[in-house]
Amino acid sequence: MFEEWVREINRKFQRENRKIAMIIDNCPAHPDVPDTSNVTLIFLPPNTTSVSQPIAQGVIKSLKTFYRRRLVKLKIRCLDQGKDLPKISILRGMELLSSSWEDVSKETVVNCFRKAKISAEDQIDAVEDNDDPFKNLNDDLAELKEKDPSLLPDNFSVEEFVDIDLQVIATDNPSTDEEIIQSVVGIEESEDENDDQVEVYDEPIK
Repeated sequence: MFEEWVREINRKFQRENRKIAMIIDNCPAHPDVPDTSNVTLIFLPPNTTSVSQPIAQGVIKSLKTFYRRRLVKLKIRCLDQGKDLPKISILRGMELLSSSWEDVSKETVVNCFRKAKISAEDQIDAVEDNDDPFKNLNDDLAELKEKDPSLLPDNFSVEEFVDIDLQVIATDNPSTDEEIIQSVVGIEESEDENDDQVEVYDEPIK
């Protein structure tokens, strides 16, 4: 898809008789595209997103923190109601993520751009004390562990919980269309079998 897109851009600038240089993030999804006459790809050095990209300076972590706190609050509520822990579908995860994005403040985004030196103002912390998403998550994790110690290992920190997705191993062998379809069908069948738990999600998570 990336190569097709770059070649389409190249044809556009060929028609306009213009040449451009395009700065690209260095990741496996962005391969080099040879033989482009009007587009020159300039790849950023690897492992530099945390210092060069404002969103990676703290916006993503703030979003993940709010999202994971919603998951914790959801599990606490299920335990209080004596219900089974919910299985989060892709759709439900997207809904939680959308709600969590509303919690990320304007100040956090602005501060991250400052920290990346995008703005002319001095560098400051990406997340200020009055906008710290970690404030309540630690207490929520402690409450969850108190209700069911088996859910969290000992000495499990907030940082580990927020960045738990970083432990996911990337693969150079993506799933085939057939494998993806089969996995989705399996999820839908599993959700059909657990329709009695749908009411768990009816109330908004604060």
